[in-house]
Amino acid sequence: MKRQILDLKSIMPIKTVKIGRKTVKIPKLSLRHHKLLNTVRDVDVNMKILIGSIHKGLTPAESLIVCVHLMAFNGRIKNEVTLDGNTFKVDDIFISQKLKFHSGGKDYLFKSPEIFNNLTDAENILTECYLGEPIDFNSMPAYVINWARDITTMISVTSDKGLTVGGLAAILELFEGTLNG
Repeated sequence: MKRQILDLKSIMPIKTVKIGRKTVKIPKLSLRHHKLLNTVRDVDVNMKILIGSIHKGLTPAESLIVCVHLMAFNGRIKNEVTLDGNTFKVDDIFISQKLKFHSGGKDYLFKSPEIFNNLTDAENILTECYLGEPIDFNSMPAYVINWARDITTMISVTSDKGLTVGGLAAILELFEGTLNG
């Protein structure tokens, strides 16, 4: 007796998102994605594998935007929320990261930290991401702590009334409905 295999070539829904000059296709998660993540690994490793399977060569900030769109498209967070009269939309998320700063007549250039890294404090962030010769950031003016915030706040979203929420954690809280106004 010959076994027949039913070929269910279903078309999975896809959302197309423009991130800078890149067009990224956000999928509904399927069995293929489940198989990718089936091995027990750290969450950050699994997220990198998942995002890499969706679109290769994304910057850390672009990867975070893909992550938020992926969660919204798969029903894990809302696509749109209103908080204190401000309406925020996932489609309005943008890259807000700053990697170049000027102080004392000198430019300071930084690289973007990897997503889901363990950089814990301002000095660690500045030291690990700085692209120039080693500097003692502790001896610099206190405002360099703002540089660390601007380096790690990779994405933001602005409401219809101009209120901005920055950083992955705050954005996820906002679209999960757990951010308090």
